[in-house]
Amino acid sequence: RLLPWESTFFGFSIAQLDPACNSDLAAIDDYAAMLGIRLIQCCCNHDDRCLISRLEANRFALAKRHVLFVRDVQPGFSGGGTCRLATTDDIPGLRYLAKGMFSGTRFFQPGFPLDKSRELYALWIEKAVRGEFDDICLVEGAPGQIRAFGTLRFVGPVKARIGLIGVAPQAQGGGLGRLML
Repeated sequence: RLLPWESTFFGFSIAQLDPACNSDLAAIDDYAAMLGIRLIQCCCNHDDRCLISRLEANRFALAKRHVLFVRDVQPGFSGGGTCRLATTDDIPGLRYLAKGMFSGTRFFQPGFPLDKSRELYALWIEKAVRGEFDDICLVEGAPGQIRAFGTLRFVGPVKARIGLIGVAPQAQGGGLGRLML
Protein backbone atom coordinates (compact mmCIF):
# COMPACT_ATOMS: atom_id res chain seq x y z
CA ARG A 1 0.00 0.00 0.00
CA LEU A 2 1.47 3.30 -1.06
CA LEU A 3 1.72 5.93 1.71
CA PRO A 4 0.70 9.09 -0.16
CA TRP A 5 1.35 11.67 2.56
CA GLU A 6 4.86 10.42 3.39
CA SER A 7 5.67 9.92 -0.30
CA THR A 8 4.62 13.47 -1.19
CA PHE A 9 6.42 14.98 1.79
CA PHE A 10 9.76 13.26 1.15
CA GLY A 11 9.51 13.39 -2.64
CA PHE A 12 9.88 9.65 -3.25
CA SER A 13 7.50 6.70 -3.05
CA ILE A 14 7.14 4.99 0.32
CA ALA A 15 4.95 1.93 0.84
CA GLN A 16 3.63 -0.07 3.80
CA LEU A 17 3.67 -3.86 3.64
CA ASP A 18 0.77 -5.54 5.43
CA PRO A 19 2.31 -8.07 7.87
CA ALA A 20 -0.64 -10.40 7.24
CA CYS A 21 0.30 -10.55 3.56
CA ASN A 22 1.63 -13.98 2.69
CA SER A 23 3.06 -12.86 -0.63
CA ASP A 24 6.46 -13.97 -1.77
CA LEU A 25 8.67 -11.30 -0.22
CA ALA A 26 11.27 -11.87 -2.91
CA ALA A 27 8.76 -10.57 -5.47
CA ILE A 28 8.55 -7.24 -3.65
CA ASP A 29 11.58 -5.88 -5.48
CA ASP A 30 9.85 -6.38 -8.83
CA TYR A 31 6.67 -4.76 -7.51
CA ALA A 32 8.62 -1.82 -6.07
CA ALA A 33 10.56 -1.32 -9.30
CA MET A 34 7.38 -1.44 -11.35
CA LEU A 35 5.75 1.29 -9.22
CA GLY A 36 8.90 3.32 -8.53
CA ILE A 37 8.78 2.62 -4.78
CA ARG A 38 12.04 3.54 -3.07
CA LEU A 39 11.27 2.42 0.48
CA ILE A 40 8.98 -0.28 1.90
CA GLN A 41 8.24 -0.54 5.59
CA CYS A 42 6.47 -3.24 7.54
CA CYS A 43 5.20 -2.91 11.11
CA CYS A 44 5.00 -6.19 12.98
CA ASN A 45 4.77 -7.56 16.49
CA HIS A 46 8.11 -7.78 18.24
CA ASP A 47 7.57 -11.47 19.02
CA ASP A 48 6.60 -12.56 15.49
CA ARG A 49 9.92 -14.30 14.93
CA CYS A 50 8.74 -16.05 11.77
CA LEU A 51 7.81 -12.79 10.02
CA ILE A 52 10.90 -11.00 11.31
CA SER A 53 13.10 -13.78 9.92
CA ARG A 54 11.33 -13.61 6.55
CA LEU A 55 11.73 -9.84 6.43
CA GLU A 56 15.42 -9.99 7.37
CA ALA A 57 16.02 -12.71 4.77
CA ASN A 58 14.64 -10.27 2.20
CA ARG A 59 16.92 -7.36 3.18
CA PHE A 60 14.51 -5.55 5.50
CA ALA A 61 16.30 -3.98 8.48
CA LEU A 62 15.00 -2.97 11.89
CA ALA A 63 14.41 0.78 11.81
CA LYS A 64 12.58 1.42 15.06
CA ARG A 65 10.82 -0.26 17.91
CA HIS A 66 7.27 0.74 18.62
CA VAL A 67 5.76 0.10 22.02
CA LEU A 68 2.06 0.52 22.69
CA PHE A 69 0.83 1.26 26.21
CA VAL A 70 -2.89 1.32 26.97
CA ARG A 71 -4.68 2.84 29.94
CA ASP A 72 -8.35 3.46 30.62
CA VAL A 73 -9.06 7.04 31.64
CA GLN A 74 -12.24 7.78 33.50
CA PRO A 75 -14.33 10.86 32.69
CA GLY A 76 -13.18 13.82 34.73
CA PHE A 77 -9.67 12.37 35.17
CA SER A 78 -6.95 14.90 35.87
CA GLY A 79 -3.32 13.89 35.94
CA GLY A 80 -2.72 16.62 38.50
CA GLY A 81 -0.50 18.62 36.16
CA THR A 82 -0.64 21.99 34.51
CA CYS A 83 -1.24 20.87 30.94
CA ARG A 84 -3.26 23.02 28.60
CA LEU A 85 -4.36 22.86 24.99
CA ALA A 86 -1.82 24.38 22.65
CA THR A 87 -2.87 27.44 20.68
CA THR A 88 -1.64 28.76 17.35
CA ASP A 89 0.55 31.19 19.35
CA ASP A 90 2.49 28.13 20.58
CA ILE A 91 3.28 26.84 17.08
CA PRO A 92 6.67 28.56 16.54
CA GLY A 93 8.06 27.26 19.85
CA LEU A 94 6.60 23.80 19.32
CA ARG A 95 8.04 23.59 15.80
CA TYR A 96 11.46 24.55 17.16
CA LEU A 97 11.29 21.87 19.88
CA ALA A 98 9.99 19.14 17.56
CA LYS A 99 12.72 19.74 14.96
CA GLY A 100 15.34 18.83 17.53
CA MET A 101 13.69 15.60 18.70
CA PHE A 102 12.82 12.13 17.41
CA SER A 103 16.17 11.33 15.80
CA GLY A 104 15.68 7.66 16.73
CA THR A 105 12.69 7.21 14.43
CA ARG A 106 12.49 5.50 11.05
CA PHE A 107 12.55 8.87 9.28
CA PHE A 108 16.12 9.50 10.45
CA GLN A 109 17.44 6.40 8.68
CA PRO A 110 19.84 6.56 5.72
CA GLY A 111 18.02 7.68 2.60
CA PHE A 112 15.93 10.32 4.33
CA PRO A 113 17.24 13.89 4.01
CA LEU A 114 18.01 15.22 7.50
CA ASP A 115 16.33 18.59 6.93
CA LYS A 116 13.15 16.90 5.67
CA SER A 117 13.13 14.49 8.61
CA ARG A 118 13.32 17.40 11.05
CA GLU A 119 10.65 19.33 9.17
CA LEU A 120 8.34 16.29 9.28
CA TYR A 121 8.05 16.52 13.06
CA ALA A 122 7.74 20.31 13.02
CA LEU A 123 4.89 20.00 10.55
CA TRP A 124 3.33 17.12 12.53
CA ILE A 125 3.14 19.18 15.73
CA GLU A 126 1.80 22.22 13.87
CA LYS A 127 -0.93 20.11 12.29
CA ALA A 128 -1.79 18.65 15.70
CA VAL A 129 -2.27 22.15 17.13
CA ARG A 130 -4.58 22.94 14.21
CA GLY A 131 -6.41 19.58 14.57
CA GLU A 132 -5.39 18.58 11.04
CA PHE A 133 -3.35 15.44 11.73
CA ASP A 134 -3.57 14.45 15.35
CA ASP A 135 -6.66 15.92 16.98
CA ILE A 136 -5.10 17.93 19.80
CA CYS A 137 -1.78 19.05 21.20
CA LEU A 138 -1.32 19.41 24.94
CA VAL A 139 1.52 21.50 26.34
CA GLU A 140 3.06 22.19 29.71
CA GLY A 141 4.38 25.70 30.20
CA ALA A 142 3.40 29.25 29.47
CA PRO A 143 3.28 30.55 25.90
CA GLY A 144 6.86 31.01 24.71
CA GLN A 145 8.13 28.80 27.56
CA ILE A 146 6.81 25.35 26.64
CA ARG A 147 8.62 22.62 28.50
CA ALA A 148 6.74 19.55 27.22
CA PHE A 149 4.11 18.53 24.69
CA GLY A 150 2.02 15.59 23.61
CA THR A 151 -0.29 15.04 20.66
CA LEU A 152 -3.37 12.83 20.62
CA ARG A 153 -5.53 11.30 17.92
CA PHE A 154 -8.94 10.14 19.07
CA VAL A 155 -9.69 6.59 17.94
CA GLY A 156 -13.06 6.20 19.60
CA PRO A 157 -15.38 7.92 22.04
CA VAL A 158 -13.12 7.18 25.03
CA LYS A 159 -9.81 6.20 23.42
CA ALA A 160 -6.91 8.17 22.01
CA ARG A 161 -3.52 7.32 20.55
CA ILE A 162 -0.41 9.31 21.41
CA GLY A 163 1.25 10.66 18.29
CA LEU A 164 4.20 12.60 19.65
CA ILE A 165 5.45 13.24 23.14
CA GLY A 166 8.46 15.38 23.92
CA VAL A 167 10.23 17.27 26.68
CA ALA A 168 12.50 20.25 26.07
CA PRO A 169 16.15 19.31 26.69
CA GLN A 170 16.54 21.77 29.57
CA ALA A 171 13.43 20.34 31.28
CA GLN A 172 14.26 16.64 30.99
CA GLY A 173 14.58 14.53 34.11
CA GLY A 174 11.89 16.37 36.05
CA GLY A 175 8.93 14.08 35.41
CA LEU A 176 7.34 16.09 32.58
CA GLY A 177 7.26 13.08 30.27
CA ARG A 178 5.27 11.20 32.88
CA LEU A 179 3.00 14.22 33.30
CA MET A 180 2.33 14.32 29.57
CA LEU A 181 1.44 10.62 29.59
